[in-house]
Amino acid sequence: PTTPANNQVFCEADVAVVGDLDIAASTNMLNYYYDNGTSIEPVASTALLLAGDYYITATNPNTNCTSVDSLFINVIIIVTPPPTTSSPNQSFCATDNPLLSDLEVSGENIQWYDALTGGNLLLSTDVLEDSTTYYASQTIGACESETRLGVTVTLDVPSAPTGEITQTFCNEGTIGDLVVIGENIQWYDSTTG
Repeated sequence: PTTPANNQVFCEADVAVVGDLDIAASTNMLNYYYDNGTSIEPVASTALLLAGDYYITATNPNTNCTSVDSLFINVIIIVTPPPTTSSPNQSFCATDNPLLSDLEVSGENIQWYDALTGGNLLLSTDVLEDSTTYYASQTIGACESETRLGVTVTLDVPSAPTGEITQTFCNEGTIGDLVVIGENIQWYDSTTG
């Protein structure tokens, strides 16, 4: 058999099998052998492709004759790590309507999913939901990370301050004279907006 490339590169996430090697042969029967450094072992075309050296021969199905020479292919498996973050638990103010793009992770070509494996690809414009874990992969070159980073989101919903809803002042008063219980109080002229 022949090949256009004696060095063939695969992504770990592709979960390639030996039969995925790029080989041209004039027969339908190929024999695969994996060199693990100490011995050459025959492998099936459906076996998981490992990094290392493979030797391939061809057998003519009509005559059962096998090629004397072997085709050599060196397999390189690219392992892309998942993105990283200093904070796997991230909190946002619910009233800010935070988006998936607001999550802080480091990596290249980040993609978000709704599951650790498989799942649905999410959009960076999706609104974050409380108590939900989102999973990020990164793609370097043509290889996406097989493992994903989980980031759990908490949306904080502060309660309104408390106090007497009717307060009386003699002659005059300022908004600063109103008595309410809470933190970082801000005053508005309507219940919303």
